[in-house]
Amino acid sequence: MVADTFRRQLQERAREQGPEEGREQGRAEGREEGRIQGREEGHEQGRDAERTRWKGWLARRRAAELENRPFDEPPPGGE
Repeated sequence: MVADTFRRQLQERAREQGPEEGREQGRAEGREEGRIQGREEGHEQGRDAERTRWKGWLARRRAAELENRPFDEPPPGGE
């Protein structure tokens, strides 16, 4: 959504500029879209990794509870 709004704004500016300025504006737009997409993918990967750590921790905690063993491992993110 943010990228679409940004793209529309850049397209409007490109119409107001000459061909060379428009090409450079297009290059800048492509670079910015790549950065936005990269950040979004990075955040998603980080959330996936955090979710995996929590699932593992919860599974180990439940197993310890079922076996009546003490469980003193700190939760993820508490490191």
